[in-house]
Parts: sequence; C-alpha cells; structure tokens
Amino acid sequence: SLTGRFPQAESYLKESFQVVQKLHPGDLYGARVLNNLGVLQFKSGNKDQAEKTFKQAIAIMENHLGSDHMDLAPLLVNLGGVYVAKRKWATAESLFDRTLSLLQGLGPDHPDIANTLDAVGEMNLARKNFAEAQKAFERSYAIRLKVFGPGHPTVASTATCLAESLAANGQEKRAELLFNDALQIYEKTFGSRSAAVAMTLEKLTDLFEKTKREGEASLMSARARSIRFELEHVVRADTLR
Repeated sequence: SLTGRFPQAESYLKESFQVVQKLHPGDLYGARVLNNLGVLQFKSGNKDQAEKTFKQAIAIMENHLGSDHMDLAPLLVNLGGVYVAKRKWATAESLFDRTLSLLQGLGPDHPDIANTLDAVGEMNLARKNFAEAQKAFERSYAIRLKVFGPGHPTVASTATCLAESLAANGQEKRAELLFNDALQIYEKTFGSRSAAVAMTLEKLTDLFEKTKREGEASLMSARARSIRFELEHVVRADTLR
C-alpha cells in the first residue's frame, strides 16, 4: 500500500519524468509517467494538480499521435474522473463521449469501452441520475461477461455498481442477486477476508436496511466490520524484524 507514502512516490515519478524529458523531450513514455503521476495526485486528494498533470500528458500524446488516437482513452477517462470529483459534469461528460468515439474502431465489446462506460455510470451515480447510470452499467456488465466470463473480478466490480444503480431505481431483488454474485467472485478470487468482500457486505447492508431487513443488515454489517478491523490492525511478520 502507498498509504502515507504519497509524497515519496510522487517525488520518484516527477524525477522519472524529468529524466525522460532531458533525454527524450516530449517522448510518449513521459506521457505515461505523467498519467501515473496524475493518478497518484488524484488519490492523494490533489485534484487541481492531477488535472494539470493529465492535461500535460494529453498534450504530449496529442502532439505525437494526433487528437483522434485511441491511446488517448485512458488519459481522457482519468481527466474526466477529476471533473466528476469537481462536479463539473458537462466537462466530464464531454471527455467520456470523446473517449467512446475514439474507441469505436475496437468494436462494441472491447474492455476499454466497458472501462469508459463504468466511468459514465459512476458519474451518473454521483449526479443521482440513476436511470442513466443503470444504462451505462448494463452495457459494461454485458461486455465484461462476454469477454471475461462470469467468474472474473472485473465482472464483479461492474456488477456491484450495476446493483447499486438498480437498488436506487427500486429493483432491489435483482440488485441483491448481483451483490451476492459479486460476493462469491470476490471470496473465490481474493479470499473471504478481503477488502472487496468487506465493501460488498457493506453495500448489502445498505440494501437490507433500505428494504427493512434489519436482521440480515446487522449480520452483513458485523461481518464487514470484522474484516475491516482485521485488515486495519493485522501485523505483518516482516514489520517485526
């Protein structure tokens, strides 16, 4: 985990970019370093700096590849995520639309399209536009099922988002089924005491509370709290040297 080590990691990435710029000014690898730096800055809460970093990376890539190259897609989605966090909905939506347009040549079932649709869905969840969120997640979920099969963790990830939008739209039964599907995938993939399992249990807790199933909500909540406590307080053997 990089928790508590963001400044150190940011320093390394900035140094890497400076080296690339010195040896090969404007090189595409520099754009990829900047993308990683922007992600780190965003995760550390520095949205303004992340926005500047992603824009710089996009400018480098556009200079090399043009403004309509599909390799721009991850950067555009990341910049769109910054604008979602800033609640600049129209700007974020235009970036996601541009990304989907760039990716059309990959065919309708490419995983990169699902990634972008997930970003669209998350934006609409944040806007409480639940019908549009469900529409985006339905498409993404269908793509992931087709490409990866029903037991893949990326399928579970989109399933939980779709379930959240379904619950908000009053489709609690299907939402519960999807949450349980995701829970089984996460338990099989990461183990029964993983953060992904805890997150899904917390979402099930919210669903059961909404549907007045207090006993089941309490059980899910207790399981989630137990996992969270264990994850936050476990002492790794290599720290005892």
